[in-house]
Amino acid sequence: MPAEVTAPSNPVTWAQIFEAWKDVEADFQEVYGIDLEARIRTCSWRWFAIRCIGLLSTDTRLNRRYAPEPTT
Repeated sequence: MPAEVTAPSNPVTWAQIFEAWKDVEADFQEVYGIDLEARIRTCSWRWFAIRCIGLLSTDTRLNRRYAPEPTT
């Protein structure tokens, strides 16, 4: 498992993603229509990782937590 997940401008560690698990679950449901609790035991690591990277690349709870908009 790579140590970091790379978003467009901000590296985020897997530890950070797992710390934000409630946000990850909510974002999977909202963005992908996937009940992560039901799916996580049967999906591959690659399947999960690609979708997490996707969550960091769009306006989601996970993205806002670790890549907040700059203040002016």
